[in-house]
Formats: sequence, structure tokens, C-alpha cells
Amino acid sequence: MKKMLFGLIAFICITNFSLGQTEKIDVLSEEFFKAGVNYIVKGKTNEGLLFSFETFNRFYFRNKKVNLKRYTIELKKNTYFLNDIENSGIDNLYSAYIKNNSVYLSTPYLKGMIEEFGDKVFEDQNVCVLLLFVRERMLEEKEKTTFEMFKRNKKGCAAGDTYYSVGWGLSTDSSQSHLANVIKEAASEGAFNGCAEISKDFTTSCAKGNHICVSTFAWCCKK
Repeated sequence: MKKMLFGLIAFICITNFSLGQTEKIDVLSEEFFKAGVNYIVKGKTNEGLLFSFETFNRFYFRNKKVNLKRYTIELKKNTYFLNDIENSGIDNLYSAYIKNNSVYLSTPYLKGMIEEFGDKVFEDQNVCVLLLFVRERMLEEKEKTTFEMFKRNKKGCAAGDTYYSVGWGLSTDSSQSHLANVIKEAASEGAFNGCAEISKDFTTSCAKGNHICVSTFAWCCKK
């Protein structure tokens, strides 16, 4: 009886430990580091996997600061679901899965392949956060780096003092056009007053050719 009881307790402990195990993912695309994330934590749940973000900075969505630490992504049966710690009302209302090197997206108001909606799909902050993560899963390892290497490549401004204007699109041209408009809005709203431009150039990265493109422009905002 004692042996059976001990075996049952051991089984329960092992099972719970397995569900609670986490893995640190610290080889990421530069776009994730630019969004203020220094690594992702992957854990197991009863239904699949849960991803959370450890952040060192915020990023700007339409000139509003956003901390990705408020979000988690749950993977269930090959579909990614967005959860928001600060707004649980959206939990599981935004989901996406990878199909034929593109993405099928489901939101409270859109359902279908992202190409069907054009660049208007990037007007929603929740969609952008979800697609940023799904895009990360589509990239090859050679397209990623470590946070230390990312920081080492920053010249003249510390990573924690560097903020980015971000443009989104389904092509390089459209994401850069969106970024140009975002920068104009930032100037009119004074979003980066007191900050210095780090470069005059836009940096653009796309997943699987010309899918989910992200263009960035760097500012140095020393505290």
C-alpha cells in the first residue's frame, strides 16, 4: 500500500513538474529586440504551450508606448492565441496559424488569409503583436541573433535608450510607406521630442519573402 501511495505521489509530482517546466528562448529576430523583448519564456500547459515575454524596454505602436510583457501567446493544436493580462476581454479572440508560408488570421472582425485584408490588418495593435510572434516562428534560425550581439551592434546609444518608430505591411514598400506616415505623425504629436535620430535609413525585414514586413527607424532618447 505504501509503495502504491509513494508511486502515485511521485507520478503526480513528475506530471506537475513537466507542466511547470519552462525554457528560455534568447535567440530572436532583431525586430523582437527592437520591440523591447530580451527573451521569450516557453512553458507547457494542459492544452499546449504558453509563451511570455521578458522585456527591457517598450516599443511604440502608432506613437503610443506598449510593453509586450502584458501579453502572452498560447499555442493549441497549431493555432496561436493572444492573451492580454491588462485586458482579459480579448483573450482567445485573436488567433492565427501558419499556412503555405502565410498566415490565416481570426479576429472579432476579420477571418481569412492576411492577404485578403491588405495592410489595413495592421491598424489593430493586438493583430500586430500576434503577427510579430507568428512571424518569429516563420523565420529561419540564420535570421536571428542573441540579445548580447544585438546590443553590441548598437553604436552611440544604449539599447535601453533606443526606441523605434515601426511600420507594418504585406510588402517592403507598404511597410516603409506606413513607417514614413508614422514618423510624420510622431513629429506632429511630439512623440520623440528631445530624442536624436540614430540614422536616416529605414531597416526592413520580411518573413518568407514578402510576408509580414516590419520597417523600423531608430531614435536615441537618453533619460
